[in-house]
Amino acid sequence: MPELILPESVVHNLLSEQERYWNPILQRIDPELRLAQPTSRPVPGMLPNRWHFVMVDPQIGPHYIPITGPHGEFREMDETVLEQLRQMDNHSNRNRRQRREDERRRLEAKERAERRAREDRVGSLADRIQSAETARIHVPRGI
Repeated sequence: MPELILPESVVHNLLSEQERYWNPILQRIDPELRLAQPTSRPVPGMLPNRWHFVMVDPQIGPHYIPITGPHGEFREMDETVLEQLRQMDNHSNRNRRQRREDERRRLEAKERAERRAREDRVGSLADRIQSAETARIHVPRGI
């Protein structure tokens, strides 16, 4: 399949369109957050040819978070990526509540599993005791 080759100005305009769309949304999450377009010559801390979230800290400098697929492959910025970014926000009360709720559910599930295992052990032991106490040997009448 032949590749589509676009002039650099067209590619830059398309990328700028993405930034114009996403940057206001990202800056509502954090005023220092923005989207950086893919480049074949990335600065240190960036992956080549990948979109990145850029968080600019005046004291430390820029921090880059690459936007990649599950195996590190190229991925377009979309609503799913935005939701994942929101879930990573440690300052959000909603995320803190969700983490506490998830932890509570995990602990409850662990306790239920331990209780079931304990009940199974007790039941098995009770069956063994009952079997030992009521053991009968069947003797045929002809003996």
